[in-house]
Amino acid sequence: MGGHTESNEWVFNPTPLPYLRGIYDGTGSIPDLANPVTHASFWSSVQPQTYDGCNRTSFSRWKMNILASTIKTRLLAVPAAGKIVSGSTSGTVIGVEVPADGLSGASKRIVKVRIFLSSGSTVDIFGWSNVRSVFGTRDISIQGICSINNVSLGGGITNPSLLVPYTNAAGSFAGVYSYGGGFGHNVGMSQYGSQGRAVAEQSFLQILKAYYTGIDVGSYPIRISRETGSGPPTLKQEFYVPNALGTLEIRNATVKGINIHVNGTYDIIVRAEQLADGTESIDLSPYLVQGLNFIHYNVVGRNGSATVNVNVQ
Repeated sequence: MGGHTESNEWVFNPTPLPYLRGIYDGTGSIPDLANPVTHASFWSSVQPQTYDGCNRTSFSRWKMNILASTIKTRLLAVPAAGKIVSGSTSGTVIGVEVPADGLSGASKRIVKVRIFLSSGSTVDIFGWSNVRSVFGTRDISIQGICSINNVSLGGGITNPSLLVPYTNAAGSFAGVYSYGGGFGHNVGMSQYGSQGRAVAEQSFLQILKAYYTGIDVGSYPIRISRETGSGPPTLKQEFYVPNALGTLEIRNATVKGINIHVNGTYDIIVRAEQLADGTESIDLSPYLVQGLNFIHYNVVGRNGSATVNVNVQ
């Protein structure tokens, strides 16, 4: 994704998800992509400080030449729901511009393009996949911003971040150079960026928390319960803690209490009054070790249940 991910509502579900925010994926200060000069420089040149830079993937930065005739053919193929036609679609393409509201929220990739036709009409193409189909799909070549002459790849790359029109010898509009970074939808985790962060000696928790903002990482939640007449169950959970720091979360408890046995040594008793508000959080750090840990749960009472998991740091 070329050193910057995108927030989910620009690509997939229109409801913003707090753990899928677009992030800058590199070292040093965060570039101000709202600044046109910074934006153009960032997306049209090699950025060695990004974790998925040209040293990891040739698609970190690319440049495509898309002819005016190709733009016309592709805009006709865009579904009616993805374009607004002012006039008709007759005539040849004589110009292209990105309107003021044409960039996405985080990475400032292009999500809306206005196309001018010789008939005097205009066509606005909008939406992630529609813009990608017209301006993020290879036409003639992908040129070597990442120190290679051409990359052979059919199909769509991703949405461009910069469109630069060019003219023919007669001074007429001939097409655009489409600049961008990455290959794919650009939401969430980057495979190449993850590799770059790992080489920089970041832990798996650091990597996950970088791409999925505001998350906790922990054991899979399990349901512990006791059914009438079945006897007291003993349920065991095992989990990995890299830094011997973690918090036990107990939710939706309807039991009289829970006896918790940590790593075969430590006992914690949780009573019904502690569970009454629906959520109980217990710092397990004094009882944990780096690496693999174990918890046994014993439910108190003749019936009831609870959901438990451990969030680690």
